[in-house]
Amino acid sequence: MNEYAMRAACLKKLMREVERETHLNFTGDDFNSRLRIQKTVYLLKVLGVRPYSEYDFGYYVRGPYSPDLAKDYYSEADDTNDPCPIIPEHEMSIVINAANKGNNFLEAVATLHIAWVTNPGISGKDTIKMVRELKPALSSKLPETWRFLQSHKMVHDTHRFNGPDGFSG
Repeated sequence: MNEYAMRAACLKKLMREVERETHLNFTGDDFNSRLRIQKTVYLLKVLGVRPYSEYDFGYYVRGPYSPDLAKDYYSEADDTNDPCPIIPEHEMSIVINAANKGNNFLEAVATLHIAWVTNPGISGKDTIKMVRELKPALSSKLPETWRFLQSHKMVHDTHRFNGPDGFSG
């Protein structure tokens, strides 16, 4: 099995596992399912879980998107005898937790992260402000999603989120 076929097979296995744990659709057969797949795999990439960390993501309208990932979930890969690594329990629980919070949460957390990564030196407050301007519909989720990213050490920032707008001081 070549590396691309293995990656697609591992993705199919992952989709079944996350679907089983969340009871959400991860088949890739509708827009919401594809959004969930894109954002959960993005989180696995951020967490350094292979082979998912090998996908390249760019910034698109609904947050990080990988054309190669899309190609893999549409593939007819056979995942019955795959050599896929087991996803560590800690990383899997982060993905399950995020997926269970809904698609808006997944989109907000992934968008905040990619905005932070692609703007070196930007503060959490400025990252949230930027994403709020790009995606006003997600505004209410942004402080919570930034805390989620911080709590799982995917971003770092010294600002605290206590005030009415999500920030103190």
